[in-house]
Amino acid sequence: MINKLAITGFFRREKEINYQKLDDKQLLYLITNERCKEALSTIVERYSSKLKALVYNVVRNTEDTEEIVQDVFMKVFQNNKFRGDSSFKTYITRVAINCAIDYRRSNERRNKGIHKVALLSVDEQKADTVDTIYNREKLEQVSKLFEQLSFEHRQILHLREIQSLSYEEIGQALDLSVGTVMSRLHYARKQWSKIVSRIEE
Repeated sequence: MINKLAITGFFRREKEINYQKLDDKQLLYLITNERCKEALSTIVERYSSKLKALVYNVVRNTEDTEEIVQDVFMKVFQNNKFRGDSSFKTYITRVAINCAIDYRRSNERRNKGIHKVALLSVDEQKADTVDTIYNREKLEQVSKLFEQLSFEHRQILHLREIQSLSYEEIGQALDLSVGTVMSRLHYARKQWSKIVSRIEE
């Protein structure tokens, strides 16, 4: 439970606050109750790059990604439906996934001839977290090979390996049990290992 008096005290000394050091609950309190623009800017900055990576790997378009991520923040803070049943990180990830998938489905209906959208590609800064055997020259090849995984496998690998969510957080984001998350990750990694072997040959 957030200490209201403590937070309010911080807010009154606004110029002294290091917003980067506040956790999500403290920032959300300031945004919701004090209309604090600095707190809003901080939480947008905190999650913006992660959400862009997640959304881009669904829609594969930079301009659309920017627009969708803006919509995500608008929905989260204008609708104010976050009730604290899960972490804010899990909640906003779920909203981003739903927005990206809704966009993809809508776009596919308008453009039936377009290629299947890949949910997971390898980010240069995160490549080593997927598999350390790859060097930068193989990133493009790896990205194309990821498209051979099923949508569910690409999605869950992205959340675990790129977004670094816990099993519980993935389960909450995708509405799956922890057991199902672990099982799906097991088969996703198994399929990925088969793809890896093609590069090693």
